[in-house]
Amino acid sequence: MTSDAAHQGVTRDSEEGYGIGVTSTPAFLIDGRPVLGAQPTDVFTDIIDEAAEQERQQEDGNE
Repeated sequence: MTSDAAHQGVTRDSEEGYGIGVTSTPAFLIDGRPVLGAQPTDVFTDIIDEAAEQERQQEDGNE
């Protein structure tokens, strides 16, 4: 826990999180979209449904 490797790993992960917009915990990444804080299940369901619909539209456009 106190090694340089552990410190570097935590620093790397923190920087990656900040880079994608994570500024608090808990934080979730759904299809590249950060969802911050404790959220109701409906928030996750809506975001997943939106991502699935976008994927379907992209697939339909490629056919």
